Amino acid sequence: MGEFILSKMAGLDGTKPLNVPLVIDIRDGAPPPAALQTFREKTNAQDPSNELWDFQPNLVMSGYYLIRSKKDGSYIVQTGAQWGDPLTTVAADQFQVSPESSFRFVQDPAGSGYCFIQCALTGLVITVEGASRQEGTGLHAWPLKSAGNDNQLWQAGFPSTVPLPTDLSFNGVGNASDFSFAVSVIIQRDGACHFFGNLINRVDAPQGFAVSMVVHDIMEAAYSFCQGGYALSGSNNPWDFTGSSQVIADNWGAIVCRGQASYGSANAVDPNTASTVMEVLMQNAATEAGAGALGGAPYPIFDLYPDTIYYGFGPIPPGTMSVNGGYFGNGGSGTEEGPPGWTQTTHGAT
Repeated sequence: MGEFILSKMAGLDGTKPLNVPLVIDIRDGAPPPAALQTFREKTNAQDPSNELWDFQPNLVMSGYYLIRSKKDGSYIVQTGAQWGDPLTTVAADQFQVSPESSFRFVQDPAGSGYCFIQCALTGLVITVEGASRQEGTGLHAWPLKSAGNDNQLWQAGFPSTVPLPTDLSFNGVGNASDFSFAVSVIIQRDGACHFFGNLINRVDAPQGFAVSMVVHDIMEAAYSFCQGGYALSGSNNPWDFTGSSQVIADNWGAIVCRGQASYGSANAVDPNTASTVMEVLMQNAATEAGAGALGGAPYPIFDLYPDTIYYGFGPIPPGTMSVNGGYFGNGGSGTEEGPPGWTQTTHGAT
């Protein structure tokens, strides 16, 4: 029979509200490859077949589905790997099961009963362009938004749904001849953050050190956690900090859809005080962590212990660094591992 996939947004025809829902529609009922758009739900008298879909399990990727048109048997695909790439159909005789044609249905954490439709290729979700309520508006792939997301929410008889995670955790370890460390970060949907770990100085001399964990999101922003200090000979140097970051809460959807972090470290045996070498060490640690392409509003590093320990988290503005109340710098990006979505991956370097 097939299902209408209904938008959470109320539709408009010009300035006139529609008295039927907006649904995912094959533009002009065209043969594949055809663009997808929103359009008013058609009555039985109009032949609704280009608005009807069924959901076939992906037998390779558990929890993902293929979305097939009842009109001509074509399938919905994401045409590229970047946000803003359009959604189109591909003919059944040219179709291959792949991440770009595989989708899962992610529950709205607000409890609306609607779902995000997330592509396995990128973790991006099917989105009405520009949040326009006008019927005939195109559909593209875009990062899942934590708020103002009615243009990303859909309702149908989805065969299964998954919840949006409420927390993510990342762990890393490093071992070298002169030091070793462990580092962990736990973040939550409300912005709560827990950053902890320890570093052991293995040489018979004091040395400055910095350890960095950088959480990535699907928008290529980065959220940085850094601990640095001056370690005495043979000493164990633990840290355990909690805090809250509104930028993490505001960007939770984009963070969980990537589910990736990188970590790194830097050290130097230097006769100068920790404060004079910390800037370089933190820059080096962040470079090792691999911040990637960066963006977002800055969040300050807190100077918890003057001249000895510096700690901070938040998006990293590109190429900036200031020890006292500033930010630390950026480096190369890590390589995504495993399937997209919110599989949590951690990349490391010592």
